[in-house]
Amino acid sequence: MAELENLKRENLASTDGSQVQSEPKHIQLSDMLSTLDMKVTYIQPEELKARLAEERNSSGSHTKECKVSSIGVIDDFEPEVIEQNAQRVVHGSHGELVVLAAKGNHPIVAYNASSSELKGKVDNDTLLQALHDIRDLGDENCIKTVNLSVSRTVSFERLNLMMEYAGAEFKEAAGLLTPENISDKATIVRQAIEKIVADGPTLEETVRSAFGGYSFHNDMKESLEVSDAMRELAAKDISVVVSAGNAGPGHISMFSVLAPETITVCGASASGTRVDRESSFHGMVDVCEFMHTAVSDKNMENTVPVSGTSFAAPDMAQKIAGIRDHGVSAAKLNDIYLTNHDLIVPKEYEKK
Repeated sequence: MAELENLKRENLASTDGSQVQSEPKHIQLSDMLSTLDMKVTYIQPEELKARLAEERNSSGSHTKECKVSSIGVIDDFEPEVIEQNAQRVVHGSHGELVVLAAKGNHPIVAYNASSSELKGKVDNDTLLQALHDIRDLGDENCIKTVNLSVSRTVSFERLNLMMEYAGAEFKEAAGLLTPENISDKATIVRQAIEKIVADGPTLEETVRSAFGGYSFHNDMKESLEVSDAMRELAAKDISVVVSAGNAGPGHISMFSVLAPETITVCGASASGTRVDRESSFHGMVDVCEFMHTAVSDKNMENTVPVSGTSFAAPDMAQKIAGIRDHGVSAAKLNDIYLTNHDLIVPKEYEKK
């Protein structure tokens, strides 16, 4: 999840010359969203389960004509205080910030996949249910683009170690994985992760020791499940937009490497001429968008600064939805971005 920027404190002088701190302004993200000329439909976990159960018992078709397609946003929509300083207190959720960043002409279908155990996190089972709901019932809401601003980021150091524990044949075939060659090695990486997940229980204790106590088997299992669901959406002509992550160079989101059909969005610097140093960047990145920005209500009476690829991705998703409405298929769009993924790159990644 992205971090909000810290703002300067403001003090007002009292009549006797002493300094008194002003009362912070309270901002509700839900109020900001209500001012927008954009339809937002929320689907809660309980409703999601009921929808899926109904679909399993239904043989009817949900296809309908759509003049304007919708964007499915899967995120944490449980409200909390997400910024607090002397100037403002912002109440809302990461998901609402993402929806505000996706502001545009396309309606939003917001899936609340928040974890009941970890505040501010997404529950993997609910995330999978949301992806399956879009797969089975997405035509009802005309969803042609999905945004997932949740990344499962690992370092290339850890990724190389995973290849080693998957087996000598995988390590030999993969060689040394780097940000530059990962797009050519995605297939062998996926095969190695599938092997790790299959053999996880027998490898767990050995690998846990090698990883300093980190248990990656369940993480890889969940990443594989989500990536498979993303690939199913791509097969149904639905574009899936994911954020590259904010871990900086030398890291990659497992969603990007396990589901190459996704469109991975990195964060561009303020100048727009290179990748921001806080953004992850590698050969699976397809396009960049500004990651340091601000979200606002319709009349810009309230603005909240945001930073992260979590907000670059939905901005790009809104643009992609517009392209999809002009008849461009998900496969064709992915080919376009794969061809041009090096339009904005830092010097160390420029192609020779």
